[in-house]
Amino acid sequence: MKIKQSYLAIVAVLLANAASAQDKMYKTNGDVIDAKVKSVNENVITYKRFNNPDGPDYQIKKAELSRIKYANGTEEEYNVRMQTSNTPRSKPKYGKNILTFSPMTLSNVGIGVGLGYERVLDKDGIFAFVLPISYFYNNLSGDYDPYPYGGGNSSQAINFLAVAPGIKIYPTGFGVVRYGIGASLAFGTGTTRSYEYNPLTGYNSYVSNDRFVMGFMVNNSLNINPTPKVYLGLEMGMGTSYVNQINGIEDNVAFLVQFGIKAGFRF
Repeated sequence: MKIKQSYLAIVAVLLANAASAQDKMYKTNGDVIDAKVKSVNENVITYKRFNNPDGPDYQIKKAELSRIKYANGTEEEYNVRMQTSNTPRSKPKYGKNILTFSPMTLSNVGIGVGLGYERVLDKDGIFAFVLPISYFYNNLSGDYDPYPYGGGNSSQAINFLAVAPGIKIYPTGFGVVRYGIGASLAFGTGTTRSYEYNPLTGYNSYVSNDRFVMGFMVNNSLNINPTPKVYLGLEMGMGTSYVNQINGIEDNVAFLVQFGIKAGFRF
């Protein structure tokens, strides 16, 4: 009995040593080849099948292998680049902060320039806080009458500052081209000029007024991110005033509109 047990123990040790003496070749498709590697060339590996050590030599291209684990425990990796190229590419990381400059902003009070700040509020890039600031300046020349037939009651800016903090929603989150919609409060203060009838002279003439406006706007925008750092945008907002004071006196409700072209930096 003891002899039989000893014989079985010896056989088990031999089998374990034999199993541990094999090389394992791992293919990129997931297959594993039990082999005994004979030679490794620049592009080809020559081997024998482990279960047929006296059989023919086989060859396999390195491009078909991800790695080889040798019997002594060492490993060699080959096609790591091909493996990683088959994995999904990670999405570009867009910064959550955007500083913008608007070289041209059009509104119901005239033409101006603007600066802006935007901060993404969630990890998916759907909600953002926006703070655009616009300055409208005197863009009238001479005695040009913007309403020669008396059909308008709006006024043109001489020096007018507008601020419109709000929320912007991107339904699709981060991306190269995105549509945005949102709402904002609108505040404006400064001096405007209108063409009005002067009862003292009996003629129409320009009148400068101090004006304060507060209201709300609904904004639509096209947002383009050609790179994770560069931002381009078109934005248009429309709304109405809640307060429209001229020289401290409440005037008619004013229709608010603004359109801007933006370029900016993400970080």
